[in-house]
Amino acid sequence: MSLCKPKTYRSDKFLRFVRTLPCCVCGSPETVAHHTERGMYGGGIGIKGSDLSGVPLCGYHHQALHTIGVNTFLEKYSVSIVEVNRNALMEYVKFLEGASK
Repeated sequence: MSLCKPKTYRSDKFLRFVRTLPCCVCGSPETVAHHTERGMYGGGIGIKGSDLSGVPLCGYHHQALHTIGVNTFLEKYSVSIVEVNRNALMEYVKFLEGASK
């Protein structure tokens, strides 16, 4: 029996778009695209998730997330990564639809 390994989706264009969005914690315009590591669109413990899971974080908050851990970060800053990611995806679709007109 052969088990197929799922392919993790990669999109440089989406990640570039996420980097144009303000930090979802402080609103800083200088951001990186943080990949969720579990659950959303593939990934697992220690495995970078799909590029579709990207959320905008400034350098400070990106480092904080990795330092204090995801659960503590989400609780401390009252951020819903799922909601932020959903909004980023919806903005990207709007961007693409505008570009095609």
